[in-house]
This record gives sequence, C-alpha cells and structure tokens, in this order.
Amino acid sequence: MQVVYGVSPCAAPGLVFIKKEKALELKDLLEAVLSSTTWGELKRRIPKEEYERFLEFQDERPRPKDEFDMYKHYPPVHDGDWPEWPEQEMLSWVPREIMDEFGKREDSVHNGPFAVLDETRENEILLAFERHGYRCTRDEDLVSHFR
Repeated sequence: MQVVYGVSPCAAPGLVFIKKEKALELKDLLEAVLSSTTWGELKRRIPKEEYERFLEFQDERPRPKDEFDMYKHYPPVHDGDWPEWPEQEMLSWVPREIMDEFGKREDSVHNGPFAVLDETRENEILLAFERHGYRCTRDEDLVSHFR
C-alpha cells in the first residue's frame, strides 16, 4: 500500500498520512470542482455519485449553463465537511500501534476528532509504517492540496 505524507496544516508539529490513491482522487476532484464555472462543466468533470451529492443541496435542478460556485452551492464546504479531511480519515486506517506510540487524537471545535503524528519522530514513524506493509513517500505538493 502506497502512502504519501507531509506536514499537517491542522496541528504543527505534526504529520498527515494519506493513502496515495485516495490523495490523487481527492486532488483530481478538488481541481475539477474549483475550476468548474457552470453546472454542466461540473457534471462532465466529476464522478456521477459526487455530482449527485452536490445536487442534494439545490432547491431546484440546475441547468447545464447555470453558474456554479462551490462556495455558494455546496454548504458542506463552509461547514468544513467537504472535501474529506485526511487528518480525520487517519483515525480509521492508521494502525492502532502507530497511533498509540506516535500520534495523538485532537478534537476540533466543529468537525470532531482528528489525528496528528509527531513530526519530530518522522523516521520512527516511517519504519513503523513499513513494518505494517506501507510504502511512504513524502509529498508536500500533493498533501498541500488538502489545506
């Protein structure tokens, strides 16, 4: 399993780890949503199930040429519930032994718990991930998409 990691924007010093496949999917999704200016563009650029989620928040079905603005038309953005939060996702997949030894669970005011791994112990954390079968690559550029 390939994992990318970098400095967490939520709690420094801290590291965030993201499964590489998930990070690439999220990056592509964010880029598509941020660059879409109409509902038709959005529909063409994102997976059908994601588009359906956006439609759930509309009072009436938008036409393809209607303006699209993620901040105006998708309330989960303002609530901090979209896109997925990698620091929160870590709680569901990072091996418990790694979290217990190198991590801490924090609570945000509005969005619940999240995890941060101790940046000062980076080399030890990488070895622990390797023992669990993960291959980790530091990729600040990819991780920076989720800040």
